[in-house]
Amino acid sequence: MRRLKTFFLFLLSTFYSVAQMTPNSTAFFMNWGGINPAHHGLNEHAELFTAFKAQWVGFEGAPKTTNATLSLPFNNRKSDAAMFGMGVTLLNENIASFSNTSLQVAGSVNIQVKNEDRISLGIGIGAVQVGYNADLVSTFEQENNIQRFSSSFLPQFTAGIAFKAKSYIVGLAIDDIGAKNWVSIGNSSSFRTQYSVYGRYLLPLNPNWTLVPSLRISEVFFTPVLYDVMLKLNYADVVNLFVGTPSMKGIQFGIGGKIKKVFILNYLFEYGFSPLAQVNMNSHSIGVKIKLNTRNQFIKNAMLLMD
Repeated sequence: MRRLKTFFLFLLSTFYSVAQMTPNSTAFFMNWGGINPAHHGLNEHAELFTAFKAQWVGFEGAPKTTNATLSLPFNNRKSDAAMFGMGVTLLNENIASFSNTSLQVAGSVNIQVKNEDRISLGIGIGAVQVGYNADLVSTFEQENNIQRFSSSFLPQFTAGIAFKAKSYIVGLAIDDIGAKNWVSIGNSSSFRTQYSVYGRYLLPLNPNWTLVPSLRISEVFFTPVLYDVMLKLNYADVVNLFVGTPSMKGIQFGIGGKIKKVFILNYLFEYGFSPLAQVNMNSHSIGVKIKLNTRNQFIKNAMLLMD
């Protein structure tokens, strides 16, 4: 079994060096600014989001993801003029022998179309530190083309567009604009641009119950298309229940709640489908959102849609 795990990690590392493999997104349905810089400023209040996800619990070298995003609006949303927002996102990912730590500052401008409808454009600029430690991987033969250890700082650019209406959100995000070679660990190694489209819809069932389906589709060239489907069932804007799937590779269940409309805590369990017997592919993630400087101004539909 130990040799099987080692061989699996070697295949995983080889795939990563050819293209780009990142752990599953962590609570994307809560961290809008983290997946698209255009979302900064779309809310009338500041937000602080943080999350942690542990995938394939009990598996040596399994992915772990930690991220945090602070999103700030700059002016009064009652104005019909263009609104501005900014945000800061910190992300750390670890998978097998690879590590990825990025810090990004983003800005956005969003324009009121009518009533609560707004369209927003955003860009983000930052840097990512990528690391590789081959000592964490055991192979039958030494690969001469791969160094035992490498670490590099690379620039990072993102851009996106988002449209938020009273009952739905749609957006397009482009991450890691421009391929960046990481030649010190292999001739084919690079970070490639990731494209994502997503949407969310608000469907009231009765005065207390609301169903909120979400869909996100993303692709990195030369890799399979990924998608995340999530259904959120909300009761009285206090309790959340979740069910979803990441690319049909598992099924997700979650529960969460809100305290005084400013503190939101959600937990998600993912049961992964594994073709290997006795291999635990289960994952756990926790997401926390805190709303700051709200001045007790809340729009119910916006809260149900964005939280």
